[in-house]
Amino acid sequence: MARAKITVGDSVLGCDERVIAIYSSLMKVKEHKSNDDSGGENEKEAVVQVAMEPCCAAQDALLKVHDKIDEEELFGGMAADDDNADTVVTTGLLVPNNVVGCLLGRRGDVIQRLRSGTGATIRVLTADLPACAMATDELVQISGKRDVTKRALYEVSTLLYQNPRKEKPPLSFPESHAGQNLS
Repeated sequence: MARAKITVGDSVLGCDERVIAIYSSLMKVKEHKSNDDSGGENEKEAVVQVAMEPCCAAQDALLKVHDKIDEEELFGGMAADDDNADTVVTTGLLVPNNVVGCLLGRRGDVIQRLRSGTGATIRVLTADLPACAMATDELVQISGKRDVTKRALYEVSTLLYQNPRKEKPPLSFPESHAGQNLS
């Protein structure tokens, strides 16, 4: 299996957050069937019952990085336990504005399906982005209990994987995003 590359951008003046870029080759880890075909009342059940098998090495790394950040931020590096299951977390993904449409769908139907299927609060923000965002980024903000947020992050990243950008992504960060490669 191909490994993911993780790059942490340098800190940006006036911003508490940092960009973490995670990418891998297009090799699939395992074929993943989208939940887009499920309908109506069974949709939430379908989302919950599907195992979170990563589509690619980058998605696997994303979920692991998400868990590690949660542990550090919420529990001081200690693993979470059942007592912390109700803790609400917020995760943000910077997504290029030419790709975010796959998360919204026509008339907002896809994002609404994601919200109802996972139980998470999912918003796409175009204004008041962190200083580390590029001008072409939009912020996908996911909030909810830890397990709900992770499930929604999985579903959102699966949709992004299934709908890649048309042009090639930049090969490096802009000057303010230059960082350390952690591959």
